[in-house]
Amino acid sequence: MIAHETIGQLQSISVGERLHLMEILLNSLKQDMKNMERKAQPKLKRFKVRTFNLGQEIHADRDIIYAERGF
Repeated sequence: MIAHETIGQLQSISVGERLHLMEILLNSLKQDMKNMERKAQPKLKRFKVRTFNLGQEIHADRDIIYAERGF
């Protein structure tokens, strides 16, 4: 928690210096938010794609498939 003495000192400095302090705090918050976003991202799990043979070449008609599904 910020002490009352610190608040008094901040109120006694010039407006320009207070704005500069606000910019420093804002940049610090932005950096902390970026770090939090990185930690919140889930780790990706690798997977292997297995190939298989259907015995013959299959040509899928996407229009028919989408029509059957109602897309």
